[in-house]
Amino acid sequence: MKRFAKIGIVFVIVLMLFEGALAIASESNLSLIQLTTDAESDGAPSWSSNNLKIAFSSLRSGSKSIWTMNTYGTNKIQLTDNLGDDGQPHWSTDGSKLVFHSNRSGNQDIWTIDSNGSNLNQLTSDLANDLKSDFSPDGSTIIFCSNRSGNYDIWIMNSDGSNPTQITDTSENERAPDFSPDGSKIVYRSDKNGNNDIWIMNSDGSDAVQLSDTPQNEGHPHISPDGSRIIFWSERTDNKEVWMMNTDGSEQTQLTNNPANDGGANWSPDGRKIVFRSDRTGNDDIWKLKFKETNFSHIYLLLL
Repeated sequence: MKRFAKIGIVFVIVLMLFEGALAIASESNLSLIQLTTDAESDGAPSWSSNNLKIAFSSLRSGSKSIWTMNTYGTNKIQLTDNLGDDGQPHWSTDGSKLVFHSNRSGNQDIWTIDSNGSNLNQLTSDLANDLKSDFSPDGSTIIFCSNRSGNYDIWIMNSDGSNPTQITDTSENERAPDFSPDGSKIVYRSDKNGNNDIWIMNSDGSDAVQLSDTPQNEGHPHISPDGSRIIFWSERTDNKEVWMMNTDGSEQTQLTNNPANDGGANWSPDGRKIVFRSDRTGNDDIWKLKFKETNFSHIYLLLL
């Protein structure tokens, strides 16, 4: 009887834990893996949907270029090579293309390139700056931010660059858009209330909702592959750290905790890892953080 009583107590304790909201270990116990160690800066990592490659931007060849590597940090391959700067690569869902911004034509425009480095294609050629783009899940459209209307707003166009359409229109700046996995929502950063916060809206620009509200700046949001969580950077602890919250803005939780600056985080396809940029070793490098999700509730146990 006593044995069964103990089992019952353990079951109740475990059940209580699974009914909790979020459990995050301190950073001293995190599974943090450094993927790049070059003397030049690496940043803006993006994980391919087939779980084989990570794209990133790097200054290791002199100017900022687009590179790929295996998810363990090996086999680094340079895809773009020019005197301008190429940045913020994002994969198409099928892994065949990358979209990025580049100033190789004078100002920042949106470009695509095949995953093997071929078929470089300029999509926008406006005199203003077009930045931080993302493919829709079905690959038919691309969202980006542009200051062609004066301040930065979110725009959408067909994946061949045709029919650019403005979907936000405020006197402030909306930037860094990211599609939800089903394409119905867009998460982004906006300074419409004074500082940069995280917002979410329908993919047609309607029903904008503010998710974070702090006196400090926050940005670079990305929705998890299952559509339930958002990772972003925040300066609410003075320096940039990676944070996570539910897509309704609840359970905002700090993931990294280091005197350096961590940001630019992106999800793995299974939602169990993130890659991010950090200058904790002195210059910007790409790091990977592993965590494990239970099947019971939103509890995340970071792998040791």
